[in-house]
Amino acid sequence: MANVRGSFCLLDVFPCVRARAYEVGVLRILSFVCFTLPAVIIAALFVRSGKRKCGSRCRHLWVARRGGIDGKVLQQRYPASVQHVNHVSVDPLRMKLKYLDLFLRWDCGSDLLQMGLFPNAKEVTESMACVTAIDKILALRFSDAATLCIVVGDGSLPRTAALIAMKTKWRRVLSIDPDLAGLPVASCQGVPRVAAKNKVWANNHSQRLEHHAAFDARRAKMHSRLVRIGEIRRLELVPRLVQDVVVDLEDGSESQVVLVLPHAHVVPEVALSRLRLGGQLLSQGNLPTVSVIQLPCCTFVRCNRIWGQAPDAEYTDECICSDDRMTPRTVRVWKNVTPAGIACKWRDRGAFNNSE
Repeated sequence: MANVRGSFCLLDVFPCVRARAYEVGVLRILSFVCFTLPAVIIAALFVRSGKRKCGSRCRHLWVARRGGIDGKVLQQRYPASVQHVNHVSVDPLRMKLKYLDLFLRWDCGSDLLQMGLFPNAKEVTESMACVTAIDKILALRFSDAATLCIVVGDGSLPRTAALIAMKTKWRRVLSIDPDLAGLPVASCQGVPRVAAKNKVWANNHSQRLEHHAAFDARRAKMHSRLVRIGEIRRLELVPRLVQDVVVDLEDGSESQVVLVLPHAHVVPEVALSRLRLGGQLLSQGNLPTVSVIQLPCCTFVRCNRIWGQAPDAEYTDECICSDDRMTPRTVRVWKNVTPAGIACKWRDRGAFNNSE
C-alpha cells in the first residue's frame, strides 16, 4: 500500500505527469480498440474458415476413399488439393493380406512361385479367392476324387488351375485358354496361336507382332521354370478357345463339376454349353452337380445370371489385392445350375449338349 500511496502522491505533486499518463492510457485504449482488436477478430475468422474448409475437405476425401463420393465430383469441388483422389479412391474397401499369408504358408505356394506362375499379389489373391469360394461357399471336399474342375480364361499361365490341382485330389483339373499355346508342355506345343480380339491389335498388325515377340521372349527367359508345370499331376492344359472344346461326361465318373471363371472373357452359358452329357446319364437322371464360380470383369460384369438363375452368393472379396476398375473384386457363386440347364435345353441347343 505504501507504493500505491506513493504513486498517487507523485501524481498529485506533478499534474503534468498525471496528464501525460492519462493521455498515454487513452491512446493505448484507442489503439487496442481500433487496430489490435479488429485484427484479432479478422485473424480468428480466417483461421476458423480455414479449419472448416480443411475439415470439410478431409471429410470428403475420407468419404471418397470409402466409395461415397465420385472422384470427378470431388475434383470439381477441390481441384487443387485432390488430384490424387482418382488413384486412391478407386477401391471402396480396404485390402487385406489374408490370402497372401495363407498362400505363403501352404507347401504348394513355394512350388508355384518357383515355377513363375504368380508374378504379383493380384494374381495370387484372385486364384486364392476362387479356392476360398470352393472351400467356404460350395463346401466341397478337396479329397473327393469324383470331382472335375474346369478353369476357363486362366490366361497365358494356368495359375488358378495349377493351384487347385496341387491343393486338391480331384481326378481332373482342366485349364482352357488359347493363350496357353507355346508353353513348354507337351499339350501346348505345336498349337497355332489364336488371333487376339483386341480392337487395337486387330487394326495394327505390327503392334500385335511386337507384343507376341515380347511375350515369347519372357517365356523363353523363364523356360527352365515353366517346364515344371508338366510335373503337376492331374492338371490338363487345353490351349484353345472354350467354344472349340467339348468336355465329355458320358462315363458318369464325376459326381461334381466345378466351372471356374477367373476374369474370363466368356459368358458362363457359353462355357457350360461345352459339357456333353451322355444319353444314358440323361435317361437315368444320374446327372452331376454343376457349380460355377465367377470373378467377373470388364463388360462381363453384367452377366450375373445363368439361364435366368441368380447366384446363390455374391460378395466383394476384401482380400483380393486389386485396384483396377476393370477387374472388380466381386465373386459370384452358383451351387447347382444343372436343373436350370436341363430346363433350358429345348430353348438353347447348346445347354448341356448331348448331340455332338
